[in-house]
Amino acid sequence: MIPTQDEDYKGNTQDLSIDRGHLMPNALLNQVKDAANSTFTLTNVSPQFGDFNKGAWNQLECMVREFMEREIEDEYVWIIVGTYGLYGSMNYRPASTKNIIDIPEFYWHAFCYTGTGQKSSYKS
Repeated sequence: MIPTQDEDYKGNTQDLSIDRGHLMPNALLNQVKDAANSTFTLTNVSPQFGDFNKGAWNQLECMVREFMEREIEDEYVWIIVGTYGLYGSMNYRPASTKNIIDIPEFYWHAFCYTGTGQKSSYKS
């Protein structure tokens, strides 16, 4: 598999309404400079349809951040994000010199924390 380059996204973002969506948002890691900087790399990017990136995915990121700030401010938190499945591909044209980029069908986000043993659920 050839690593995706920044150039591979150019031209597709407007044509297909695709964003270079961050899997791990910078706002969740902004307490540690190196961690925050690591969110601005292509290894933390997955193609997302613009409406999804700016809508549901953004809302989920905000809910997680709000929960972390309000409910578990001083806890160690492990956050895992990823994609699954194949919706389609970009740059899949014979004349294209760009690398093919797969567009995932699903995105997921999970987190856990050390906690005090109390059980609770989150409600925004």
